[in-house]
Amino acid sequence: MEWETSFEAIQGHESDIERLQPFDLEIFDENYEHVYVRAIVSKSPEKLPEGKLLWMQDYKGKRESDPWRIDILERLAAPYDHV
Repeated sequence: MEWETSFEAIQGHESDIERLQPFDLEIFDENYEHVYVRAIVSKSPEKLPEGKLLWMQDYKGKRESDPWRIDILERLAAPYDHV
């Protein structure tokens, strides 16, 4: 399965990404259904070879040409489910 997210969703987690540390973020699937997860994300396929494809979008919704990788550790409840 392939996933997508935006650069805004990973903003502030640059150090987690570099160190391959898990963090919480929102991603969406091919049907654009949003999923909240705790995951490890890498721009480099070599650093996360078992990871699923993660397509990054800019603020205009344009996809970056090369996919990143994501290893989903846990699905989380949506933040608004707790209200």
